[in-house]
Order: sequence, then structure tokens, then C-alpha cells
Amino acid sequence: MGVAQDSQGRGVSQLLDSFFHIGPNGCHQCLVFELCGPSGHSIIDDSFEDDDLRRDMEENLFTLIQLLEATRFIHEADYAHGEWSGWPCDEDNDDDDNIRVIDLGHAFPFDSPPTKLPQPSGLQAPETIFTTAVDFRVDLWRIGQIIYYLTFGHYPFGAFEIAGVVCSMIELLGDIPPEWQSQWEQMKLDAKHCKKSLEILGTTKPRLDQLIGDQSLDKDTRELLRVAKNLLRYRPEDRMTASEALKTVRDIYERVQSSSEYEDHGK
Repeated sequence: MGVAQDSQGRGVSQLLDSFFHIGPNGCHQCLVFELCGPSGHSIIDDSFEDDDLRRDMEENLFTLIQLLEATRFIHEADYAHGEWSGWPCDEDNDDDDNIRVIDLGHAFPFDSPPTKLPQPSGLQAPETIFTTAVDFRVDLWRIGQIIYYLTFGHYPFGAFEIAGVVCSMIELLGDIPPEWQSQWEQMKLDAKHCKKSLEILGTTKPRLDQLIGDQSLDKDTRELLRVAKNLLRYRPEDRMTASEALKTVRDIYERVQSSSEYEDHGK
């Protein structure tokens, strides 16, 4: 998938060339991309200090704007990225503030989705757990998780078994849709490692709603978490689009920038 290097494709690494290499274990297609720096995951991890739970809000928002611009661009080309796990981004070698989306090896066209996607534990989209459907909106679920990660320094879901992953989803987001309940009941019966969590499940308000209503968090963080909530909808058709998320994140970014400039001017 080649991407022209223009303003619309900002944030997506440009494919410069491709060739085939024949070796002892077969023929391999090799792709040549523009030179980039360290991976996005390492950049984010390094930015968290030992006792810090949050990165700088302005940095978070600038990163998300670029991710959402790249996602919108890919979706407008009728493709899905397909693997927003592991932060498939590198720092722009020419500009430390910019990132480039790389690793399009699992990208797929809208009209030809795969039957299965590679999904590390805890990053699975719910529709791939409860149905056989896969479409471009799996990208939106993953970006919702990235927003949570940028805010708190860890991903929202995680467990040793699939029932534990769903359990952590319900704890954060609330109950799953009615059409998946029968499968969930069977999963609970088969669960081995999350019995205690299952016993208290549903007895408290969804944790993401608690965070959004937490007045100890600043207004911009709470609004960003609302974007995460609208991306982390169980049903793919209920998720906000990349364009909608981008508009909201840009609005928050402009407000944070204006506030920072005002504070700097007052010093």
C-alpha cells in the first residue's frame, strides 16, 4: 500500500520502494520506507517517570492528533490498519515531534477483511471475541485503548484468559450487549483464573464513568476520556469515527495550548 507524501497522508510513512529477495527459506517481499527513529511505544514508555502516572497533556494530544489523522487517511482510502497493537509508529527522524505510522502488514481493504486478526491478550476488540466479524472499526477500539494508555501509563484490559479480558471490559465499560450474553455465560462457566472478579462484577458503576466524573482529574483529561469511551463501544457501529474523534481531540488541544500560552505570558 503506497501512500503519497502530501498533507492528507501526514502521519503515514511513505513507501519508497519494494523488491523481492529469494533466500533459502523462500521468496520474501521487502518494503523500503522513509528513515524513522525509535518506536512509538519506546517513546511513550520512556516519557513516564517512575512516580508519574501521566504524561504532559499537550504531548498526549499532539500524539493522538497524528494517530487519528493517519487513521482517518487510511480509512478514507477504504483500508483498515488492522494492527494498532504494539504502537506501529516510529518517531520522524527529521522532526522529533512528529510520528509516522509504519507496519502495514496487516492492513486490509474494507471489502476484503481477514477471517482473523493477530491480537495480543488484552487488546482484543470485543466483536472478534463474540462474533466472526472483522472490519475497519477494530482500529477505533485500539485507539480508545491507546488514549487510556497515554493517560494512565497502562492498557485498560488484561488477563491470562479470555474470560478475564471480558471481565475487565465489563468492569471498565459496563455490561456487554444482550446478543452476546449467552456466550458470556458459557465463558464464565469455563473460567479458571478470574472467579473472584466475576463474583463482584456489576456491583459498581463502570470504572470509566467513575473516572469521567472524577473531579480530581482536570477537565481536559475527563473530556479526553469521553473520547475513549466513545471509541470503546462494544458494537463497532456505535463507535465514533476517526474524523469525529480527531475534531474533539483538536478542540481540546487548542484549548490546552491557549491555556499554556496564557500561563507562560503571565510569568
